[in-house]
Amino acid sequence: MITGGNRRKRSISVVMCTFNGERYLREQLDSILRQTYPVAELIVQDDGSTDNTCAIVQEYAEKYPFIRLYRNDAKLGINRNFFSAMQRSKGDLIAISDQDDVWESDKLEKQMDAIGDKMLCTGKSSPFVDEKDIHVSIDMRPANYNLLRILFVGAFAGHATLFTRALLDETLQLSPFFPPRLYDVILGLVAAAHDSIVYIDAPLVRHRRHLHNATKTYFSVSGNRKTIGNIKDTAKEAWRLYRKLRPGILQILKSEERFLSEIHSQAPIRKEGLKILHLYSSRYLTDFIRLCLFCARRGNLLTFAQGRQTLSTYLRGAIFPIYSALYYKHLL
Repeated sequence: MITGGNRRKRSISVVMCTFNGERYLREQLDSILRQTYPVAELIVQDDGSTDNTCAIVQEYAEKYPFIRLYRNDAKLGINRNFFSAMQRSKGDLIAISDQDDVWESDKLEKQMDAIGDKMLCTGKSSPFVDEKDIHVSIDMRPANYNLLRILFVGAFAGHATLFTRALLDETLQLSPFFPPRLYDVILGLVAAAHDSIVYIDAPLVRHRRHLHNATKTYFSVSGNRKTIGNIKDTAKEAWRLYRKLRPGILQILKSEERFLSEIHSQAPIRKEGLKILHLYSSRYLTDFIRLCLFCARRGNLLTFAQGRQTLSTYLRGAIFPIYSALYYKHLL
């Protein structure tokens, strides 16, 4: 067990990838500089910005020598850019930073106090906007980062993660088997396969949503209300998408099954993950029924309702194989 005193000796590398981020970059850099836990190094890797992004980073680097700027010779894209930048880091732990967010001043301190012997620590982020015509809703439920849910939903707050070098090293060794997911989901899958994620149910990051985000996750507040009409419309949409997108979903889940099979973990949840993926991929009706029963018994692991199993989680788990199609609407 890592004691509080020993945690304090571990160094943190912050890794930020940039692309045309001049508008919000200073605010985020300032929030990193205000951290109550010391940052050993801040690595900024730019993927071909055509604005003043690099000039701003260089200005900060002249004042703070622990900030290092790298510019890619050719555009790498989100995944290759982040994994490349992570490999430059030297800290015991690595924290991911988006270029347009704002960190709470005690983000890293809270995570260092919480991570212990786990591979990855994440927490709540509070979305905010400063542009018109963008609506977001704040989900107050604690996030569920169980492996079974991540395999299907793939929603992972990479901008709020802190993880060990051991996790990065293991993940990079699995690069030939990467599924078609973003870097944060890939890291999350490996950590979850080891049952090694700790979640902080407190805001760590103010997550800015705007028209130029790399990932589009805008939500209508009214669309999230659990009215009878919305529930009915959601069920119809889930069934429609399930029938339409199933071939594409199968391709993604089969790649995740191969990836998961390559992870050397003895955690029981890994076997559960392989089983659910196998059942979903089967074309036999009997296996689909087995899948629904499997999900029903694990409804508390597949939904937001963490804790003991209830009738509600049992029923929601039973329809999860179809309902999960909603999460692929913007991916396929």
